[in-house]
Amino acid sequence: DQPLARPGMTCLRLCTNAGYVDTMDPDVVKTFLDLTHEKYYARFGDAFGREMPGFFTDEPQYGESGIPWSNVLPDEYRKAYGADVTECLFHLYRTDEAGYPYRHRFWKLVNRLFSENFAGQIGAWCTSHGCKLTGHLMCEDDLMCQMRANAGVMPAYRHFGIPGMDWLGRRIGSDMLPKQVSSVAAQTGKRQTLSEMYALCGWDVTPEELKWIAEWQYVGGISYMCQHLAAYSLRGLRKRDHPAALSCQMPWWPEYRYFNDYFGRLSMLLTEGKEDCPVLLLHSITSSWLTYGMGDFSQILPYQASMEDVLRFLGGRQIGYHFGDEQLLTDMGRVEKDRLRVGRCVYTTVVMPAMLNIEQS
Repeated sequence: DQPLARPGMTCLRLCTNAGYVDTMDPDVVKTFLDLTHEKYYARFGDAFGREMPGFFTDEPQYGESGIPWSNVLPDEYRKAYGADVTECLFHLYRTDEAGYPYRHRFWKLVNRLFSENFAGQIGAWCTSHGCKLTGHLMCEDDLMCQMRANAGVMPAYRHFGIPGMDWLGRRIGSDMLPKQVSSVAAQTGKRQTLSEMYALCGWDVTPEELKWIAEWQYVGGISYMCQHLAAYSLRGLRKRDHPAALSCQMPWWPEYRYFNDYFGRLSMLLTEGKEDCPVLLLHSITSSWLTYGMGDFSQILPYQASMEDVLRFLGGRQIGYHFGDEQLLTDMGRVEKDRLRVGRCVYTTVVMPAMLNIEQS
C-alpha cells in the first residue's frame, strides 16, 4: 500500500531490472515462445509470411556480466566433456596457458548453447510457421565485444532467415561487421542480409551522410535496410530516442523517396546477384576464448589488430572474401580436390590472421 517513491527519494532500484533471462536454457526460450510468438500465431496465423513476414529480435545476449552462467551448464558440460564444469572455474579469471584447454571447452559450449537454444530454437519456430527470424545480436563489433555477450556471432547467424547487424552513429567502421553477416548468409544460402542503421546520427544528419553510411555496409554484403527510426510523434522523450527520426519531421522528407528508391534498387541487385569470393579468411574468435580475462581485453587486442590488417589488405585490393567460422567449418566444410567448400560457397584460398589455435577438424 506504500507509494513507490516519495518526494526527494530515488527509485533506482524500483525502476531498473538488473536481471536477464537465461538465453542458454532451452526451456526458458520455449516459455518465451509460448508467451509471445504462439500468441501472435493464434491471432494472426493467416497473415504469417505475408502481412507479417517475420519477427525481429533486438540485441539478445547471454548477459554482459563478464562470465556467463546457466542452470543447464553443469549437465551440458558433463555431457560434452565428461567432467565437472566447476572444478576449473578459476581458469576463467586468469589468462595463463595452463587454462587454455578449459577455457576453450567452456566458451565453445557457452557459444553453442546460446546459438542453438536461443537463435536456433526461435529460428526453427519461425521456419515451421511460415515466417522468418531477423534482427541482430548484442555486441557484434569486434572480438572484445563478442566475448562480453555471445562468444562469437557467426554460429547464431545461421539460424536467422534474414541474418542482421546493427550500426550506430554517424560514421563508418570495420568491414568485420557486415562481412560476418554476409559470409554466413552466403554460406547458408540466405538471400538477404539486414542492417539496423542510422540510430544516433543526430538531428542534423544529411541524406549525403546517410548514403555514405549505408553504402559502406552494402559494399560489405548488406542488402536490406532497416532504418532507425520513424516516430509517429516527437512528444516527450521521443525526440531524444537515438535521433534522428527519419520521417515527416525532417525538412527533406518530401525528397526522401528518391534516396529510398536508390537503395531499393541496389538491394534488389545485391539480393539477385552472386558475390565472387575466392578467399576464406579464418575468424579468430577462438583465440579470444583463450585470452579473455574477467573484463580484461588486453591479450585479445593483437588478434583483433591482425584481423583488421588482413581486412584492410583484402578490401583495399578489392579481393572478394568471406569469413570462416571454425564451428561452421566443422559442420559445413569439406575439401573438394583443390577447393574448400563451406555450405553453398567454394574457396580457392584460405588466409589465416594471427591465431593462437585452430580446431583439429
